[in-house]
Amino acid sequence: MDMDSEKAASAAPLKWYILGPVVAVVGMVFALPAMALQEMGYGWYIGPFIAAPVIEEAAKPAGVYWLLAKKPQALPSQQYTAFLAALAGLSFGIIENLLYLEVYIPDHSSELAMWRWTVCLAVHTVCSFIVGWGINQNLVAWVRGEVTLMGGSRKFFLMAIALHAAYNIFAYLLETRWEWFPDTAEDWVGMGLF
Repeated sequence: MDMDSEKAASAAPLKWYILGPVVAVVGMVFALPAMALQEMGYGWYIGPFIAAPVIEEAAKPAGVYWLLAKKPQALPSQQYTAFLAALAGLSFGIIENLLYLEVYIPDHSSELAMWRWTVCLAVHTVCSFIVGWGINQNLVAWVRGEVTLMGGSRKFFLMAIALHAAYNIFAYLLETRWEWFPDTAEDWVGMGLF
């Protein structure tokens, strides 16, 4: 290997510390149609409590999946992969908050806005971070049919889905049963807390 090849090989990971976050955030855009899909036609309880957690947690790190499949050198460690997935989740949460607070519930309370910009954002970020721990070569092996049911990665996906579903149930109870945000109770169709 000549000096130029060695230099190019050592510089490649550095560029992915810049491009990796960009790809993770841009890839999250593919989760937006999935978000719209899960809100249509799954029924009142299946949508927010089953479909949303499964679809959103699987779709948010689309850019990270692409990096793993096409540019694995861009993911030098599992921690970095999880970080990129969390960044995608954070980006998704920001877009979702803008949609809920500006389109679905434009006359929302300041308490609801505070909840969405803190708790909801944290839930999306943490769940995606957990999923990120499962984005590895085991996932690639599962896609290729080399291992069954996502190999060792499934526990991370299932953990994130369970956490997201539990949060949605909790938020539903806060909003409708315990009336923490009574001024938005009539607007439950917008599902402001989750």
